[in-house]
Amino acid sequence: MALCGSASKLDDWSLYKMGWVLEQVEAGMEQVVADPARLLDPEFDMFSAVAEELPAFRDWRAELLARPLKGCGDHTFADVLREARVPTPGSGNQQATPKVLELAKLQAEAALKKMHDPKLALADKLESQDGVNAWSKNEDAHRRTIDAHVTNDAVENKFAIADYIMRFYRNMSVFNVSGVVQQRAAHDYDRPLDVVSDRRKRKAEPAEAPPVGFFWRLRADLRSSLVTMARRRLPDALKEGRAEVLSHDQEKLLRREEAVQRQLNAAVERYAAALELFDQWRAQGVKTAAELERALGGKSEPEQLAELRRQIEMRTVGCGMTQFETKWGFFSDERSHKIEDLKRMLLDDILPHEIQLRRLNKLPTEARRPRSALR
Repeated sequence: MALCGSASKLDDWSLYKMGWVLEQVEAGMEQVVADPARLLDPEFDMFSAVAEELPAFRDWRAELLARPLKGCGDHTFADVLREARVPTPGSGNQQATPKVLELAKLQAEAALKKMHDPKLALADKLESQDGVNAWSKNEDAHRRTIDAHVTNDAVENKFAIADYIMRFYRNMSVFNVSGVVQQRAAHDYDRPLDVVSDRRKRKAEPAEAPPVGFFWRLRADLRSSLVTMARRRLPDALKEGRAEVLSHDQEKLLRREEAVQRQLNAAVERYAAALELFDQWRAQGVKTAAELERALGGKSEPEQLAELRRQIEMRTVGCGMTQFETKWGFFSDERSHKIEDLKRMLLDDILPHEIQLRRLNKLPTEARRPRSALR
């Protein structure tokens, strides 16, 4: 679909009105099935209504049509589309037009079949299929879910099933887990209910029995053949599974060792920085507002920021006063504002805390040792 190409430029409009877009596509496909020549009509455009409401999509389509086609010289997508709609008389394109229309009808029929498949999520968004999520039924609900971070696919459910199986059956191979997850989703081995009746629900309407899985719809000899093949394949599958589990564990161990080494390197670097900052604090650490003003006097804004950061990191990194740690990212046009914030933090929070520790004789006597997140 051409609409998918502009996914990066679509705004919140597309998130709650995509059902309406699918209905526009469905109507266009139905017209092509009824009259394949409609596809080559320059007036035919199943996305015209979408382009009117979504300027980003309209601009992207214009950009796409003006884009040169690779390997065709200066010809653009618009030139190719124009030649397909009105081929040069006597050319091969004109001779291929009947086959193009035939293929267009087949593709449109296949698209409609896919969109109307009740097993897919597309069908429940179409009004013609009485979909529960159709735009006409849930317009207000769609509007109220703008900016909502939700999903309606089954991917998360499959990951949850895989996580449960791998935790419950610790030695199960990854391939076998994948097979179990797929079969649970496909319901190939679902069996009919053994309960004939339930007296507690006698007055309730009889519920529709769930469909029987594909395996139990096979003939008995085919089921027996599959079971026999699975038993013969079992010893080799167990060996492969053990090898896969061992390889997986070795890979996890290697990744953990790499992570441990990275954290150790980071701890060494942080401790080296703490040693250096601790020595700077003892020799150059300011103690009063007057000393801070003298340290910042005559310096540019970037130099003032660097000095304030150094004075703060002398305490947070060198002395271990982690309660005063701060983030250092800011924009260049916020420098003056950031300078005042850092000066206020240093004078109102850090230096009073340092003075109190000095009065209680609890100032650190050595650089703070790094604390690793290793478990």
